[in-house]
Amino acid sequence: MDLPCFQWQDHVAQKWRALEPKLKEQFTSLLEIDDVFRCALRLMRQDDLDFLQQVSAAYSVQKDAELAAKCRERGNSSFKTKNYTAAALHYSKGICFAPSSSEQLSLCYANRSAALYHLQHYQLSKAGPPPVSWSHTPQGPNKEGEDADWNAELWMLGSAVLQHILQLRCNAQAIVVLQDTGATNSLVQSNREIRIATAVFPALSLLNHSCCPNTSLVFNTGGIIEPSGSALSADFSEGEAEWRHKAQGVTVTVRAAKLITPGQEILHCYGPHSSRMATQERRRLLQEQYYFLCQCEACSQHQQDVEEPRQQQPGAEGRDLGLLCIKCKGSLKKRSEDREAGFVCSLSSCSHCMSLSDVNNRLQEIRVNLEKAVELMETDRPGEALRLLKKTLCQSGVILAETHPLQGELADATARAYASMGDWNNAASHLERSTVAIASQFGKESVELGRQLFKLAQLHFNSGSRGPALSVIPKVRRLLCLHCGPHCHELQELKAMEDCLQG
Repeated sequence: MDLPCFQWQDHVAQKWRALEPKLKEQFTSLLEIDDVFRCALRLMRQDDLDFLQQVSAAYSVQKDAELAAKCRERGNSSFKTKNYTAAALHYSKGICFAPSSSEQLSLCYANRSAALYHLQHYQLSKAGPPPVSWSHTPQGPNKEGEDADWNAELWMLGSAVLQHILQLRCNAQAIVVLQDTGATNSLVQSNREIRIATAVFPALSLLNHSCCPNTSLVFNTGGIIEPSGSALSADFSEGEAEWRHKAQGVTVTVRAAKLITPGQEILHCYGPHSSRMATQERRRLLQEQYYFLCQCEACSQHQQDVEEPRQQQPGAEGRDLGLLCIKCKGSLKKRSEDREAGFVCSLSSCSHCMSLSDVNNRLQEIRVNLEKAVELMETDRPGEALRLLKKTLCQSGVILAETHPLQGELADATARAYASMGDWNNAASHLERSTVAIASQFGKESVELGRQLFKLAQLHFNSGSRGPALSVIPKVRRLLCLHCGPHCHELQELKAMEDCLQG
């Protein structure tokens, strides 16, 4: 399961409140991790283990034999080139994805052993799947105050695992990949971001958090990145090309996403980002996991706006909301006298009011229809999805501005429906509309906009629209180079499209 697990935290908090004062004092005085582990184990009972197993069941890892096979094939390719480090990593990924007792699990373990043998990790190469036996899980002391009947190795392992978990909570970094979803023979391949591992990078852990960071992260999971074999474009220096050829091993690259002046702090986002989450929610999550009240630029600016509302320009709140007055199409803003009372048109000549429930009901209906349309596309019914999306776009146009995130999601889904049916021109038209919302929500220099423009370049290329495609490709290249580096696979595809269009 991911950390922190709030259900387990609540369970432990209740157990702590019920402890006798003497035990609390004893526990809080412990300084060594071994002593903390021993004391905690003495307090563990069967009902605690039962609750933990119940909570863990909801966080089961999603297995995929096909994905495991793909990882094994990548490992085989690395193995053939004698890149045994990359091969072992690919096989390890395959082990994570392979279902229990499957052929892929056995093959990935066997192949990884061969790779580890070539790396001279002889003990690791002999290791098979770790034994798991829930029936023999130690359940604490037999008598009050006595240690469980463990040998020295188990005590050391338990202390090490506890220390590892404590470090993961505040210093770990999620490693994510894009996993393809939907039918493999579809004209449009959709994907979703999944978490495949958790890692600790000591240097990265030194960076402080910001809800609006000035850096982006790029992960390399071990494969050697081959040079393109052609003349370098203006975006790639010779030093970068050499690095691309030699890069290997599990690394994270911190890239400047904004101009960072000498002496300015380098900041990294721990998860809650100002473009995806409201200030109060961000602060709550950061407080719960990292134990600090965020005072970054984004949070401080929000606090200043709350305390000094008169300094805001008229209508600024309405433009940020992306909501339209259903009477005059002016922007809506929250009522300053009562933020829970609803919304009012920012134009003094109109001043039409809408209740909070009315706005929420309209937005909810749009979200429900959007989810239904996505489900239809996932089941290969793009025609039905398109009809529903057209109807929903008519509804959303009454209350949503082009900059509203939900309007952007609708435009993106409509583009996907058209693309699934091979109508590239209409798909590109709607995707262009979605970029307006993306730029408004995430910024004109964001990686999110770069990835959306990359899809737009693909649509223009597929439709044979040479001019629009060549126009958008430089914008995509600049944004992806900025956030992902010159070695990302999207840039290689862009170069191939550009060469074809200019050839």
